[in-house]
Amino acid sequence: MLNTQIIASQVANLTDARYYAAWGVSFMSFNRNPGDSTFISRADLVEIREWVEGPKFLGEFTGLESPNEIEKIVDEENLSGAIVGPFTPPETISALDVNHLICECLLEKLPQDIDRPVIIKLHKSELSTLVVDSHRTCFLDIYDVDLDTVKRVIEEHKFGLVLRGGEEEKVGFKSFGFLDDVYDLVMD
Repeated sequence: MLNTQIIASQVANLTDARYYAAWGVSFMSFNRNPGDSTFISRADLVEIREWVEGPKFLGEFTGLESPNEIEKIVDEENLSGAIVGPFTPPETISALDVNHLICECLLEKLPQDIDRPVIIKLHKSELSTLVVDSHRTCFLDIYDVDLDTVKRVIEEHKFGLVLRGGEEEKVGFKSFGFLDDVYDLVMD
């Protein structure tokens, strides 16, 4: 069992999806922004959903879409909710009606008036400046993450983590080196 909540972000292939599901991650998210390099088709998302059980599936959005557009995709793709980007207008966040809504934000722009779980994007050097109310559910998306930083986040801060999928070396094959080491740290 994991000792911290994990969001497996930008999952783009079945290999990553099955790997993270075996971990028991809380959430698995998929880029729903056509044109982005990590976007996956609806057909690929459906295939992953057929093979994977356990985590809640979320769509990743820029947040510049209308609440109706986001809700429509969440509903049509049978997702559990959405992750919206750091520039999402507060009125969009307030208007969204999805089961799980997580808001990305930058460390220097941590919203105080939004009572939703947040993903804070930061560099490991910024961890020492991180101040968050203890009642808020936070996930850290650390750009230059390493094992020492993961250990520190788990032991000192009790935040969840955002980890990313990546490209397969060939279909169905991938080396998970760093993630295998992270797994050892986050298991009870």
